[in-house]
Amino acid sequence: MHDFWTIRPMEPGEEEMVSALVRRVFDRFVAPEYEPEGVESFYRYIEPQRLRERAAQGYDILLAFVDKAPVGMVELREGRHISLLFVDAMFQGRGIARALLEEAIALARRRDPNVAKITVNASPNSAFIYERLGFRATGPRQAQEGIVFIPMEKPLEPLSAEGDVSGEDAP
Repeated sequence: MHDFWTIRPMEPGEEEMVSALVRRVFDRFVAPEYEPEGVESFYRYIEPQRLRERAAQGYDILLAFVDKAPVGMVELREGRHISLLFVDAMFQGRGIARALLEEAIALARRRDPNVAKITVNASPNSAFIYERLGFRATGPRQAQEGIVFIPMEKPLEPLSAEGDVSGEDAP
């Protein structure tokens, strides 16, 4: 399945290109639904310096590459909350978001084998994608600092004695 991409942690010095990737996708798919306050709040959140600071504070940032170009990213906060998940428009629909999410969950489980769920505050236009990835809404549409979102969570199957997931998600 990972025939044409690789996933690895963000390395120091890659914050500018990660920020640019996220901003490109956000501008095309999310920003048109936001008020100016929300766009500015989001831009502040993805500034390269802020990405660098969060990585230093223990946030996990994983990148998907095709050849040597970043085409997707996920940011995991506290080992259980997806704070960013973006895939370049040209590479959407190819399983990259699912692969990034699976890697983030595997990382969360290495840190805490008892993690029971992964949460996300999904932009309204991405909620259907998260639903396809096994998430369900846990509350109504909300807004904070102009950022509009739907709180969602994905319950995780308990790990078996062998350390593997007992059961699989339905397609």
